[in-house]
Amino acid sequence: MKKNKRPVIVITGPTGSGKTALSHKLGQSLPIEIINADIGSFYQPMTIGTAKPDWRNEVVPHHMFDILNEPGSFDVAQYRTRCFELIQEIEARGNYPVIVGGSMFYIHSLFFPPRDSASQSCKQKIKGSWEQLKQLDPERAATIEPSDPYRIQRAIEIYQKTGQKPSTLQPKFCLPDREFHIIFVERDREELLERINKRTQIMVQEGWVEEVRALLGTPWQIFIERKKLIGYNEIVKFLSDDACHDIVAHDALVEAIQKRTRAYAKRQWTFWRRMRKMITREQENLGSKTIQLHELNLTLSDLDLYISSLKQSLLHEG
Repeated sequence: MKKNKRPVIVITGPTGSGKTALSHKLGQSLPIEIINADIGSFYQPMTIGTAKPDWRNEVVPHHMFDILNEPGSFDVAQYRTRCFELIQEIEARGNYPVIVGGSMFYIHSLFFPPRDSASQSCKQKIKGSWEQLKQLDPERAATIEPSDPYRIQRAIEIYQKTGQKPSTLQPKFCLPDREFHIIFVERDREELLERINKRTQIMVQEGWVEEVRALLGTPWQIFIERKKLIGYNEIVKFLSDDACHDIVAHDALVEAIQKRTRAYAKRQWTFWRRMRKMITREQENLGSKTIQLHELNLTLSDLDLYISSLKQSLLHEG
């Protein structure tokens, strides 16, 4: 690690595991600034369904929230560039950068920069379905949501251009010039599923349906339907149904969102295992320990003791 460069903390994990709570707890012990790594929180009008924190009123500075006021994309290349700019700015203020979120593909880009071909995939408009990708490359398909056309088409394009499975074409590893601590927050399976189910119910009770209703008839509705955003897309369909005021339909909506969110959490686990393996292998080849990988089970661990230990480690490093 170069002198005067503070370690970067990355807090990630499946949805509902407690990443935001951990970051807030950490902010009580260290001078930190938070960088968002959750795609849903990029979008200004989407708050309840993305579990977006009330970041404007937080004591700890937050970055990369509500950066898109109109429907559009902020791809991994843009994210990676802006993220490293923010890391330098935060460091210059004497604080620790803490990247928080579950969009694993964006976190992955910090260590494995996207290939040039990736930025062209949408422009090529190559058509393909998740089922087609599953036949071509089951391992890659397992890490992509069936409703994510951008990444599905990108993977199929890579196969068509190279004749090789995308899962075998590993992006080039880029060793950071400072220490990184990646903390994968997890919980025992049953507890995580219970938290996901309960959180979905709370979000609906707190006005998620009304949040989506306000977007109907705007460009955001088209964006939601095209992206098939978890929960938002289900609510759009629910509101277009004449039976949307029926209690049975309401319960079915909640169950549909819960089911899809649970499936997303499973894919986040799959992506983490793959990324962990890749980083470990690359660092072993280089004889490096720049990126330290942690797995924190909040079902079993004492959070205060963990933060105390992490704090001592960070102060020793930077």
